[in-house]
Amino acid sequence: MGNILIVEHYRTLGSFYKEILEEDGHTVFLALSGKEAQKLISEQHMDVVIVEDGLPHFNTEELLNEIKHLQPHIEGIICTLTDLFARPQTDLCNENIPKSSNFTILQEEINRLLRKSFRAGSGSKERLGPNNAKHA
Repeated sequence: MGNILIVEHYRTLGSFYKEILEEDGHTVFLALSGKEAQKLISEQHMDVVIVEDGLPHFNTEELLNEIKHLQPHIEGIICTLTDLFARPQTDLCNENIPKSSNFTILQEEINRLLRKSFRAGSGSKERLGPNNAKHA
């Protein structure tokens, strides 16, 4: 199973996502702000990151650039959109998925990206240590 970071400023929704993904056997980290996400991404290897597009008080594109810089191996970044017809604020995401109480689409995309990550050899076996040094 994979390491997943959820960046969602709505605690209830983020906790809902976290609970379901943990039930699927994943290790899940929840960040309620861009600052929390920065800290987690610098400390822990992630296989998939789910980022709320349009984070309040934080530049989503800046966060995504930082994620790609700190963990260039990452195979999957999913942006969640509040509105089904909303236009994504960035093109740095592998997928853009509308927020919904039906979690099936997001689960399927996470599983697809994790399979891709493990095939590429960058799956959860690695961990980041001090100064982003990789440890098995």
